[in-house]
Amino acid sequence: MKNRIKFVASLFATIACAICMFTACEKHDGETYFKSKCTAELNGQTFIDQQLLIAAISPAFIMTPSFNYNDCKATFSTALSKERREYALYCVDIYLFADSLEELLGKELSFERKEIEYADGEPTAWEYAQYCEDNKIPYARIFSSERLDSDFAEKGTFRITSDEKDNYSGTFTLQFSEGTMTGEFQIIHKQ
Repeated sequence: MKNRIKFVASLFATIACAICMFTACEKHDGETYFKSKCTAELNGQTFIDQQLLIAAISPAFIMTPSFNYNDCKATFSTALSKERREYALYCVDIYLFADSLEELLGKELSFERKEIEYADGEPTAWEYAQYCEDNKIPYARIFSSERLDSDFAEKGTFRITSDEKDNYSGTFTLQFSEGTMTGEFQIIHKQ
């Protein structure tokens, strides 16, 4: 009985969230998508991240693009594919540190990969990310599903603005082993 109550409660919560978000949707090729989206270019190829509304019903759904600020840390995430409804070729996560969200808004923030010395030579990806987290050093990590590997940006910029409804828009540039990725995003919470 408890499992049934939990299921019904989570079903209603999902439906309520979908209804609330439905006002921030648009149609493409007969399908309804969230208005939140990110487009990026890398080596002359264009990529997009825009989620289907119906996907929000899945318990495994993760909304991208997304921007979150919590405990002096901001995270921007996007999952880029060649076309809508295709699997992601690049997953980008940008991490920024500031005492308040206002410190990040409306400014172009630049960052570079730091060279850190480890006794065993090169630090692992986990060690590098942990070093940046511990020292509040901004960084970007790009996962390539074709290479099944992740890479840290050598250099990057990130700019984000917000309106009175907590909708975000911005741009980013990331230089990494495959080239320079430039992106533009809109995260729409309310119309």
